[in-house]
Amino acid sequence: MKNKNEILKTIDVLALASLVAFMVFKKPLFLMLALFFIVINVLELKLGEKIAKLWLKFAHLIGTFNSKILLSIIFFVFLYPLSILYKAFNKGASSMFKNKESHFDSVNKLFDKDSFKKQW
Repeated sequence: MKNKNEILKTIDVLALASLVAFMVFKKPLFLMLALFFIVINVLELKLGEKIAKLWLKFAHLIGTFNSKILLSIIFFVFLYPLSILYKAFNKGASSMFKNKESHFDSVNKLFDKDSFKKQW
């Protein structure tokens, strides 16, 4: 861990999460777990550092996994069907350029210095 403050914050969050779980589920195991985290935090044991490292590695793993899963779901559930629908109902938009060699239009105009000032 980088510093003691980060370890203390991580263990505090775990203790708070255990207390919330105790209030929601009414299981005494969560209360004992919260007290365990608080005692570790107060005594600043090496065990707290190991728990914090393990928890942060687990959180990083979950974050990496979830981001890939969520982005895949968003792509295959929303974006891919939208692209299929767009292609199905907008045949004219995609076939508009089939007869041309390029998407650019030729402009037969004499360009001067002012033409390049406001291009857009």
